[in-house]
Amino acid sequence: MKILTSKFTLVILSGLFLASSAWAGFDITRMTTVVDDQSGSYTVTKSGRLEAGQFTGTSLTEFNDFHPGDGDQEASLTGVVSKQTSRGNGQISTTADGAFVLASISGSMDVSFTGLNIMADDQGVELKGAVTVNDTTYDAAELPDGVAAVLRRVFWLTRR
Repeated sequence: MKILTSKFTLVILSGLFLASSAWAGFDITRMTTVVDDQSGSYTVTKSGRLEAGQFTGTSLTEFNDFHPGDGDQEASLTGVVSKQTSRGNGQISTTADGAFVLASISGSMDVSFTGLNIMADDQGVELKGAVTVNDTTYDAAELPDGVAAVLRRVFWLTRR
């Protein structure tokens, strides 16, 4: 009888521990560096809080002559992008601020944005907001094709 009572007590205590820990929050910090075949790189530092099925956090991505596409002739990025993300209840909200130089064989462009909304899923990346390219401001839906493709690729690569 004593063994049965001990097992029952252990099961109850384990259940209480698991039930109480299901509501525990976690602080998360992660740093990842990616190096491309041309020795360009980017480093993402993410931090945030996961609590009761909700995540809120920030990330800072630093690009150093990173080539987001394939091949030696592709454009490269040098600069910084920061993002704020909230996720929970099946919804995700991400906004980004950034400034970088996009260099290609046809020249370079200064690209910047503040409060750019990003929606990334298995279907791709959608951008909403304003983006400035060489002192000209565009609606994100009307960006020059090359800039739009690079931005979508960058946000796809750094989405997690």
